[in-house]
Order: sequence, then structure tokens, then C-alpha cells
Amino acid sequence: MEHRLSKRVATNRTSIVYVHNLPVAFAVAHDVNATGVFLRLTGYRFATNTPVTVEVYDPAAGQRRHVTGMVVHQTETGIGVMFSRNSASPFFKRSAGVMQHAVGA
Repeated sequence: MEHRLSKRVATNRTSIVYVHNLPVAFAVAHDVNATGVFLRLTGYRFATNTPVTVEVYDPAAGQRRHVTGMVVHQTETGIGVMFSRNSASPFFKRSAGVMQHAVGA
């Protein structure tokens, strides 16, 4: 059963996943909300509870955005990452179409 605090929004943004500040995988952000993202990827396996940083390009600002989180789910097609409580940038919140206070920022 899903317990979401905000609506998921479909996206197809190219992302890079970092572990210990090292890029380890390219991914596509499949859907995002204020508290997490599902990343489609192949060829790299992450253990549950692995701390990661996700980088996504924000075309509106012309900048790369980073958010830290933890792998909470893994499937054959990708991983679910839950953002750290105060990590989700306004870009991820905007992308999810939710209000700024959705994750306590």
C-alpha cells in the first residue's frame, strides 16, 4: 500500500546517480514527487538503504540540481529513492507540482 504525501508526476529527465560523491550510474527520472523519485536504470544494483545523490538538469535555471536520499525500493527496471527530509530542492518540488512546504523546507 502506498502512502504518498504528494502527487507523483511523470517525467523523463536524464539523471546521474552518485554514491560517496562518485558517479556510478546514468538513469532516467521516471516519476517524481516532493519526497522521492523513481529512477529507471540498468546495469547497476543498489542495496536498500544505500545513501545516494541524484543529479538532474534544471532547464529553467540552466543548472544541474542535486538532491540526497536513500534507496528504499529496487525492481528489475530501477530504484525508488526517498529524499532526505530537507534535501529536496525547489526544482524537485516544482517538478512534482507541489507547494514548497510539502517536505518541510
